[in-house]
Amino acid sequence: MLTVILNCYKRQEYLREQIDFVNAQSLKPKKIIIWNNGKPLDPEIDFLQGITVINSSENFGVWARFSIVPLAETEYICVMDDDVFPGCNFFKSSLEILAREDCLVGGRGLRFLSHSSYAPFISYGWDSPNESIQDVDIIGHIWLFRRESFVAFWRELPSPEIGRYSGEDMHLSYTFGKFRGLR
Repeated sequence: MLTVILNCYKRQEYLREQIDFVNAQSLKPKKIIIWNNGKPLDPEIDFLQGITVINSSENFGVWARFSIVPLAETEYICVMDDDVFPGCNFFKSSLEILAREDCLVGGRGLRFLSHSSYAPFISYGWDSPNESIQDVDIIGHIWLFRRESFVAFWRELPSPEIGRYSGEDMHLSYTFGKFRGLR
């Protein structure tokens, strides 16, 4: 039903704890895949049952983890930053939202208050907790979506000027809206 893709680079000291949070979910993922982005991984991680580790000899930045999505064999995908620790019902509640509406679900969203700049914005999620579902312009840090929706992500390639280390959150939100009509 659900594959979780974890990104690992600068904050490897959080990886085991992050895996524990994923495994403590009320709805367990079918598969956990770690994209290890250019830095040797603690050898003990390779021996954890049910976890696939994909090692890269180069740091391809924040975009590379999304190249793993087509390898997943589940209907739903969750991609997480390396410092995200979801609450125990995050997967369950996200899938309940997706059962009602095909959309992009996340743990932090921004609604822009300007049409010409990034700031000012209203933030929802981990840094500004809320009890209700909010429509936002972009989602960051943790994304949950239907695998079939992901075809939109690579349909329009990002500009090479963006670089490897930012912008994937905006691109994901933008392409899901533009090519799939998803909120």
